[in-house]
Amino acid sequence: LKYQAKQQGKNRIGVKQEAIRVLRIPSPVTIGRDDETNWCLAQLKDHNTIFIAGAVGIGKTRLVLEIKDRLNTQILGRGNSYEALSSVAFHPFRNMFNELINKDFVLVQQTVKRLVDVYQSELAKLLPLENLMQASHTEELDKYRLYHAVSEFIAKLSETVYPGSTVLFLDDLHWADRPSCELLDFLMRSIKQNVKILGTYRVEEIDNSPLSDYWGIWARERLHVQIALTPLSEEQSNQLLEAIMGAVPTLAAKTIYQESGGNPFFIEEILTEFHRMRKLYWDGHEWVFMKGMTVSIPQTIEETIKRKL
Repeated sequence: LKYQAKQQGKNRIGVKQEAIRVLRIPSPVTIGRDDETNWCLAQLKDHNTIFIAGAVGIGKTRLVLEIKDRLNTQILGRGNSYEALSSVAFHPFRNMFNELINKDFVLVQQTVKRLVDVYQSELAKLLPLENLMQASHTEELDKYRLYHAVSEFIAKLSETVYPGSTVLFLDDLHWADRPSCELLDFLMRSIKQNVKILGTYRVEEIDNSPLSDYWGIWARERLHVQIALTPLSEEQSNQLLEAIMGAVPTLAAKTIYQESGGNPFFIEEILTEFHRMRKLYWDGHEWVFMKGMTVSIPQTIEETIKRKL
């Protein structure tokens, strides 16, 4: 594709663009993470678990998806942790099971039935029961049996869904409750080699979280490796802008980089705000940045910064 930037008119800078008429947010391609992706792929040959750390919006989830694509596999299950549910036991795994059931109820039901009865009874304490299995008559939670049951369920599910390597994705672990961290610890020790565990967490919110209590143990036993993501360079920021909308005038690109600090999410939010405020628009022929534009920080970014302070 050919792009050409030029100054046009008295009060604007025009960007002539021949193919991209709508802002492609999120970006259709991953920018600036080749080294990190290759490092993770190399580590997965010897390790089953990788934790990806970084500030909000830095691209942790995007890196997980890139790794999954490079492995030519799929995400077996995704468990999201939420701040509002941080006091609810096992809530990332409950979310994962709910998502699996909503996606393919029959597959989950068949997988559960392949487990021994005692494991089915334990899983009943985490899985929604309706039409899936008989409710357990045992109210007491046996953690050891429960953890074995979850491990066996994941193993059998992976055999059915994808015989090769699959990814178990646990997102925003800084909000995970302590029982979930205990279960994760068990899975890291017991999960089969073909299931790769990828977890993400925000560095600014990890202190005093239940997860932080496990770093020393896992490091001593070499149960995981981790990587911290840094902001994009100015060159990479420009590449991201080009992937989203085509060529961008130097002044506009520099302004966006300076205000975003190279954070991919902030870059996309600033562009979205420009577009909403008509400081950036497609005039039928080209993208136009208003000349002399000033950057007002979008509310989405303001709320993120407030959480960090």
